Amino acid sequence: MAGPLDFSKDRKSQPTVGQLAQKYWPLACLVAAVLLLAYISGRQKLHTQIADYSQANASPDFCLPGQLKRGLWKASLANLSSSEQVYRIQPRQPCAYTTAFERKEHDLPPVVALLTIVQESIGWGRDRDFWEYMNMVAGLGYDSTTFTLSMSLESEAEFRRVACTLAIAYQLEDHPGLNCPQANPYYTQSEAPPPLLSVQLFHVPQLEGGDKHESLKKAESQREPKLPQKHAKRWVARTRNRLASVALGSESALLWLDSDLESVHPDMVTAMLRSEKDVAVPVVRCQGRDGPDYYDQNTWIGPLRPDFLPREQESFRAGDEDWAGQKVRAGSDGRWGSQLHFLDDDRYQDEAFVKVGHWTFVKVDSVGSSVLFMRPYVFQQGATFGVANLVGADWEREGWDCIESESLCWLATKMGFQCWGMPQMQAWHGPCPG
Repeated sequence: MAGPLDFSKDRKSQPTVGQLAQKYWPLACLVAAVLLLAYISGRQKLHTQIADYSQANASPDFCLPGQLKRGLWKASLANLSSSEQVYRIQPRQPCAYTTAFERKEHDLPPVVALLTIVQESIGWGRDRDFWEYMNMVAGLGYDSTTFTLSMSLESEAEFRRVACTLAIAYQLEDHPGLNCPQANPYYTQSEAPPPLLSVQLFHVPQLEGGDKHESLKKAESQREPKLPQKHAKRWVARTRNRLASVALGSESALLWLDSDLESVHPDMVTAMLRSEKDVAVPVVRCQGRDGPDYYDQNTWIGPLRPDFLPREQESFRAGDEDWAGQKVRAGSDGRWGSQLHFLDDDRYQDEAFVKVGHWTFVKVDSVGSSVLFMRPYVFQQGATFGVANLVGADWEREGWDCIESESLCWLATKMGFQCWGMPQMQAWHGPCPG
């Protein structure tokens, strides 16, 4: 019979914990060191990535196409409606501090929306092209990297030409839906657009509810020098409202610029932003046969002449008369008189002045749109470009005045805003009409 089992020999053959620790201690230390180094390296890499991302997003340079590097910018071509197209050039990454409040909190310059309508009959002006317009933008004297450009082009051919030009200039890898030619007449390697925050090109051949008035289209086709004022202004007002409503984002200001504008004072944008005015315009001049002349006659200080005859009112309502020409008969002698004058007239010195920095501001009753600065809240709250004559209107018929940009101040003042002119600030529109 077998005796009791003796495990003493087996127990002695098994290593103790101390023996295991003594035997495998170097290996354990090595594994621990590797894991610790991997952990430290991983955390350092993560912090570096976070810091790099934060630094990139904390700087407006992260969103600027001025670097013109492939892969940083994307383009898209889309349909807004059955007839409207939009071509956008934007950064691939979302920009930091995109709202006006965020930019103000971080002491960054405000973003300004540049808006321009390019009519087929006007284009870029006499002996000018798209690059002349971009050179004018570059000469505004304000940091162009805070500009967003929104442009409405009536001609589809010009829309695609400008889109291809910018696609090549911004070194975009693809040109979606454009079929850009290899040789672009607008672009050479020595030319480059100013570094803008973003670009939106709109092709709006017609607006919902109807195209341009038939008489306006007929006048354009026959190259008549003088278009029917009311119908031309109605179409431009509708186009302005459409462009602003689609283009406006989180910008701090809107700046309307005519497509054939030649130059603007380099301090204008900065002065208007610092003034904190709701609406502001400079003196816009053109080069006439006998020297410089006042161009934008929709900017004036009133009041208007109140004593129109019934037959005159009917003529204005029908659009048979050029109402702009009737404004000069504010005085009893058939000349300018004391009731109405332009921004560059010496008689505005009787008005109330406001000094902001080096520049003088004076209240005006109407503004033109050749160069027009306005705050987004003015437009968003209802001071839009009137599509019909408001003054003198009744329930069935429109009135005889106050259409397009002239309605802006009429509406703005009813909401407690104010329009201002800058008699010392000048912009140039090139040759005078006619």
